[in-house]
Amino acid sequence: MQVVTPGVKITSIQEETDDALLSLYARWRETAEEIANNLHWLEEEMLRRMHERHANGIPSDTWEVKLEQKATYDQAAFRPLLEVFTEGDVAEVYTPPHQETREVPAAWATVKLIAKAKRYGAQALQVVEAARVPGRESVSVKRRG
Repeated sequence: MQVVTPGVKITSIQEETDDALLSLYARWRETAEEIANNLHWLEEEMLRRMHERHANGIPSDTWEVKLEQKATYDQAAFRPLLEVFTEGDVAEVYTPPHQETREVPAAWATVKLIAKAKRYGAQALQVVEAARVPGRESVSVKRRG
C-alpha cells in the first residue's frame, strides 16, 4: 500500500486492490481537505495583517502579495445618474427596461459608467461609490522574478 505524502506523485496503482485504491483515495482526499483548510487560515492571517496595517499588500523581496477584491454594483443605486449625465452619455451606459421574449430589466454598463462618472466628478462618483457592493476579499501571492 502506498503512503500519502504531499509533493510525491502517485505511481503504480494498477497493482492495488480495490479496497487499497479506495483507502488511498480517502486518505488523499483527507490530506487535500487539510491542505485547503491550512491555505484558508494562512490567507485569513494575511488579510488580518493587511487590514491591521491598512495596507493592500505585504512587503517582501521574494513574494508579490496584494489584496484583491472584486465588487458588484447595486444597479438601482445608479438611478440618480439619469439626472447627472447628459442624454448622450446615458444612452451609452444605460439600457432601459424592455421586453424581448422575456422582460429584460434595466441595466447599466458599469465599466463605461465609472469612466464617465470620473469625468463628471464628485456628485457622480458619490453615486457610484454608494452603489458599490464589495465582494469577498482574497489574497494574491506570486513568487517574484
